[in-house]
Amino acid sequence: AETFPDAQIIGTDLSPVQPGQVPPNVQFYVDDAQEEDWLWPKDHFDYIRSSMLLGALNSYKSLIKTARTYLKPGGYMECHEWDVALFCDDDTLPAPQDDFQCPHEFQNWIQYLRLSTKNLDRPVFIVDKIADWMREAGFEDVKETITKIPLNPWPKDPHLKRLGAWSERNWLDGIAAFSYAPFGARGLGWTQEEIEVFLVGVRRSISDRKVHSYQRFHVVTGRKPSS
Repeated sequence: AETFPDAQIIGTDLSPVQPGQVPPNVQFYVDDAQEEDWLWPKDHFDYIRSSMLLGALNSYKSLIKTARTYLKPGGYMECHEWDVALFCDDDTLPAPQDDFQCPHEFQNWIQYLRLSTKNLDRPVFIVDKIADWMREAGFEDVKETITKIPLNPWPKDPHLKRLGAWSERNWLDGIAAFSYAPFGARGLGWTQEEIEVFLVGVRRSISDRKVHSYQRFHVVTGRKPSS
């Protein structure tokens, strides 16, 4: 909003958690993006951006289709999403195990998350499908950019080290909130105590500098045809 003061920026969320002090060209609305009928007329927006909605939607594919309806011809949609899986280029990361006994316990957390979300209506492992869903919805000029994000500050490169520090803090602060629904009563049926005991080792593995792991951040853009 500050970079483009002539633009009108609208943000939506399910609850009124937005900041009160915002630039004058910003407005917030409580609205559910999963609904097919949005608050605005069709062909209304020049640009629609979704950010970190994995696990928040019944169908990300349906969101993309709906967003296309509310874009002006020639308008763009941009999706920012995280690949939860871990990657490594130097074999310092142990491979996931079918018995959930990997010595790197964040790998086990990811395996359990994959198992639990199969039974929930909030898919998490969707990032590799977004570009195809855009094309299926009729978007043109679909492009995808993938950035490596270190899990913690293990890299020597200053920029990557800073990204890793932010990533580590995000995961350490958020891992409990990310775990309660998929591992609790609605998912695997664990108690809160069982979850918290499990997360002790998960947090330890997230901060293990000897393991040179990273995750992938995807930015996917597509343009609605002009006619």
